[in-house]
Amino acid sequence: MCTEGEHSIILHNTIYVDMFSRLQDTMSRQVWVYRAGINGEYELLFIKNGIIGISTDLGINLPDADDYKEFKRKILSEMNIDSKTISNAYSIQYRMQVKDYVLVPSKITKRTYHVGIIESDVIYNTMFYPIRLYRRVKWLQKVSKDEFNDNTQHSMGSLITIFKVNASESSVKFLNDIEKEKMENV
Repeated sequence: MCTEGEHSIILHNTIYVDMFSRLQDTMSRQVWVYRAGINGEYELLFIKNGIIGISTDLGINLPDADDYKEFKRKILSEMNIDSKTISNAYSIQYRMQVKDYVLVPSKITKRTYHVGIIESDVIYNTMFYPIRLYRRVKWLQKVSKDEFNDNTQHSMGSLITIFKVNASESSVKFLNDIEKEKMENV
């Protein structure tokens, strides 16, 4: 049996280990910007249905690949698909991970992003046609682009459909705080 002092040490170590594992989990998360179509035409579909995805003619069996070049080679050997679609399929299939943050720029409210957390692996389904390849997302809230620091804002300016944001530590903390607040209010 532990004395009162020993119990405190064990409790303290448990809290420390728990905090450390949460910190590691947070640090390994990526932040992605995911444009909802060329003109934002899929924004409401994404938000209403809790998804992000691409419209594609790629079938349900995306090839296994060790890297992007191999993935692209395998797809082009079977189909005539443009490079942009291949890149987007590779990102959603292999680069994005469950628990990563995703920011979808709003075309409805300028300089605003929908903030979400990826909750599933890739799903192929025609339920959200023309979106066929998608992941489930838990949407947390909308935030102004101005909420992020300057470096993160600049890295969010690309016109590419799917890209990883070079998010600063303070921006990731900001996203963590949004998630934590959402979880506390559930």
